[in-house]
Amino acid sequence: MSVGAVELCWGLARKLGGGGARTLNHAVARHTMNQVRRDPAALTNTLGRAQSVLVVCHGNIIRSPFAARLLQQQLRAARALSISSAGLEAIPGRPPHETALHLASTRGVDLTGHRARRLEPEAVAQSDVIFVMDVPQLVLYESVFLRPAPGHFS
Repeated sequence: MSVGAVELCWGLARKLGGGGARTLNHAVARHTMNQVRRDPAALTNTLGRAQSVLVVCHGNIIRSPFAARLLQQQLRAARALSISSAGLEAIPGRPPHETALHLASTRGVDLTGHRARRLEPEAVAQSDVIFVMDVPQLVLYESVFLRPAPGHFS
């Protein structure tokens, strides 16, 4: 049995109407981030001018607070730079996961005072650079907070 052009188009339309749009958004985000990795000049230039950096993940209790504190330790001596973290689905006030506390401390990063905060439009608007941890989170971030930002990188 052969499949004709109409069947192919109908199948594609059904696919794009369902999970296909999600797949397409993820592919576009992955492609964009691969371009940034291949040629990080725009990211480097934006970071050079940035006064505030925001690191975003899901719950803001493991990766984003660790990354933000590590960036603070590495960059604070070089210049004044505000670095913070937030989560797309964070439960405000929640402390870091115990494993995160332990592993961060073995790397010289102190997360004991961190409390999760949910990503809010104000934090997005006040940030010069926004790093988003994963492609699905980047797609969600863009669908909720899409703006003509100077830079958002994963």
